[in-house]
Amino acid sequence: MKNFQTILLIVFGVFIAAGMAIFSGFIPVGKSASEQQGFSGTVTIWGTLAPGFFKDYIDVLQQKNEGFVVKYVSKNEATYYDELVQALASGTGPDLFVLSGDKIVEHKNKVLPIPYANYPVELFQQNYIDEGALFLSPDGIVALPFLIDPLVLYYNRDLLTSAFIINPPQYWDELLALAPKLTKKSETGAITQAAIPLGTANNINHAKDILSVLAIQGGVPIVGQDATGVYQEAFYGSDTGSIESALRFYTSFANPSQEQYAWNAGLRNSFDAFIAEESAMYIGYASEMGTIRARNPNLNFDVTLIPQTRDTKLQTTTGRIWAFAISKQSQNVASAYNLVNLFSNPDYVAIFSERLMLPPVRRDVLTGNVPATAFMRTFYNSAIISRSWWDPHQEKTDVIFKKMITDTLSGAARADEAVREGRAEMRRLLGNE
Repeated sequence: MKNFQTILLIVFGVFIAAGMAIFSGFIPVGKSASEQQGFSGTVTIWGTLAPGFFKDYIDVLQQKNEGFVVKYVSKNEATYYDELVQALASGTGPDLFVLSGDKIVEHKNKVLPIPYANYPVELFQQNYIDEGALFLSPDGIVALPFLIDPLVLYYNRDLLTSAFIINPPQYWDELLALAPKLTKKSETGAITQAAIPLGTANNINHAKDILSVLAIQGGVPIVGQDATGVYQEAFYGSDTGSIESALRFYTSFANPSQEQYAWNAGLRNSFDAFIAEESAMYIGYASEMGTIRARNPNLNFDVTLIPQTRDTKLQTTTGRIWAFAISKQSQNVASAYNLVNLFSNPDYVAIFSERLMLPPVRRDVLTGNVPATAFMRTFYNSAIISRSWWDPHQEKTDVIFKKMITDTLSGAARADEAVREGRAEMRRLLGNE
């Protein structure tokens, strides 16, 4: 399949005249926070960040622009998208709303895309990390990213040192060799210390994301997008065994007959196990570092890049990415765009990153700022190599991935059969069957 970004450069360099008329009042992209003007009326924003997060920025904007009002409404993360759908259906939705990368396919029809004449695709690609390409579509930019939370590898320094291991694994094959050294068992064979939580579905945080990374590193895009905007299921990629290989590798860590056996469904949740020092490593998100520290202040841990596939040119992880989207129902499109452009410029992205202790999504901020800690350097590097896929329905694909894992592990299906069934379900979600 041709690279989607390349296709966009060739095919979608211009946009329809109606879009130009709607967006003609927009401020050009690239201005600094101090140069931004052109705000009037009222703009309502919905998101899940704390109510006070935007207060300082909003207060300054309202002071500089007489008559301009910004209302930020903080929503419960668990009910956010349900409330958004209901509000938009009833005509009471916001002008802007925060859209996560795994919800683009579900909610893109509620968004007013930013035409490429106002924000050229080349400039977007220069400004944002690779995972930002999720927000590109043939109709324009679905939303402007402002935050990324990459998947990383946490490891317990003490447990590795006690096993005479100096460095955490850089590659998956190194993990295979380290697992037997870090996994401890009782006389009855029960696991008392795990090398790493891998192999199961229900007691491992981010099982779908971990399996996705393995697949993407193996060359499988999982779900791609063609030049017309149709989502193309590419579950097998160029190598028909890639997803199957990823699934076999992942589940091998929960197979008692394998030397790397380190985990099973009877153990506690993976995150809790790491905090309790019952697991030497844990694959989790950068945002989890604060909770780890709070839950166990004495835990001697560090963080590094997620393991990579050896002998490949491309290093990859994944991340949760968030962006500001303009609602189709907005009654103040020009000010909404100017506001989202402001919050997405380098000045604000850098501040958001510092406040939330997460890496910036913009390349210029990543290269222009020197992280103060080793933790943040790892987060920055992970953000640079983050990639993902167009998830047709986050909750339903969670079920699909979990079923592939549990069926393979239980013997209810061979790995190839589990993948074949999962592929069929994905195709149904995408409307390809």
